[in-house]
Amino acid sequence: MDEFHYRPDKYCSWDAQGLSGIARDYRSQGRPTANYTAFAKDVDGWITIFNQLGRPETHDKYTFKTESEVPVDDILIDSFKQFAHKEGYTQKQLQGAIQFQLDAIEAQEKIYNEQLETRRNENIQVMKDKWQADFEPTMTKIDATAEKLKVAEFFEQRGIDKEPEIVNMLLTIANSDSEDNLTGTGLPPEPKKTLSEQMAEIKASKAFTDKFDIGHKETMKKFIELNQEIANTGQTMAPRS
Repeated sequence: MDEFHYRPDKYCSWDAQGLSGIARDYRSQGRPTANYTAFAKDVDGWITIFNQLGRPETHDKYTFKTESEVPVDDILIDSFKQFAHKEGYTQKQLQGAIQFQLDAIEAQEKIYNEQLETRRNENIQVMKDKWQADFEPTMTKIDATAEKLKVAEFFEQRGIDKEPEIVNMLLTIANSDSEDNLTGTGLPPEPKKTLSEQMAEIKASKAFTDKFDIGHKETMKKFIELNQEIANTGQTMAPRS
């Protein structure tokens, strides 16, 4: 005959007198209680035992409180409550089982964060050794570029802001921006000419006034395009002279 021996785990607190009481209740229903053993198929008997041990009447009557900072999904908790009720968990067993999982998650996160911080510090030290006196100004340039691209917070939250690939990418962008803002002499570029200034320059050129000039055709093309651009901006169209 198949038998199932119920053995409460460490989260279940009971004494011999309580067990005897359960046995008496079980016996009063006309069921055998030798060695506190219940038949596996005796559903009603097990319901009585689980309820006597402290299982709530329904799964939604379990309660769970924790001071853990680990986010708890309500749907997942409800699903576990249903499982726990089916398996005969007491309130204390459910609380202990969930808290154990949350504690394990917190421990894993702590180890991960410590490893992340160690790697970050190692990366910083490598950059200090490489750039020496240029470390601070180089990092300032890199951080400013990350802020400009609005990716600084994204990288920091994921702990990758000092990863070599990220640092090198931002430094390449920073240097590229610096080069774009300089002329070949290393000086800032001259201010861009206005449309009117460009038009005046074209009209004063020999290529515009001399129809036989080799650049006359190309200059006229620029003249027409510039006239159209001036018109589109709402300015007065330049005279066609």
